[in-house]
Amino acid sequence: MRKRAGIIGILIVILILGIGYASITTRYFNIRGTASINGLNDLFIVRFNGNTTVSDENVRAYVDGGKGQNATIIVEGLEKRGDSGSATFAIENASKGIDATLRVTDYGAEGVDSEYFKVDTVLDSEILTANENGVPTDENITYVTVYVTALKRPIDDISASVYVKLEASPIDE
Repeated sequence: MRKRAGIIGILIVILILGIGYASITTRYFNIRGTASINGLNDLFIVRFNGNTTVSDENVRAYVDGGKGQNATIIVEGLEKRGDSGSATFAIENASKGIDATLRVTDYGAEGVDSEYFKVDTVLDSEILTANENGVPTDENITYVTVYVTALKRPIDDISASVYVKLEASPIDE
């Protein structure tokens, strides 16, 4: 029995020495850092290029200053139900090698008298390709046409706000 207790004691001592040795000789290393992706904010350039056409003299359309992300349509002189006016806006992809998808997300008339107007849109192409040099050609331009139609004739002159929301997204390749 004593011999057995001695062997168990020796094994415990060897175990303690082994664990102690391992904790002294083992080294742990860590690597930490960061990763980042450069955003497309300055590289992704889809905009109205300023070229507009209108249906008649009662329609005005222009691109607001700045980065070409806002345009305006003004339709005046509608007199009866079914009268309409339209404007077509050119949208270009001036990105360097970054193709884009383009879609109309929402459109309509809003305000107190919005029920007098109907707004429709036609987008010629949902894909806008880009050149490697960032200089747009006809292949990198699409068109959105906005139609405003009178739904009924009011007794007094009225107006409403017209809106079209577009969304351009880079195509991830």
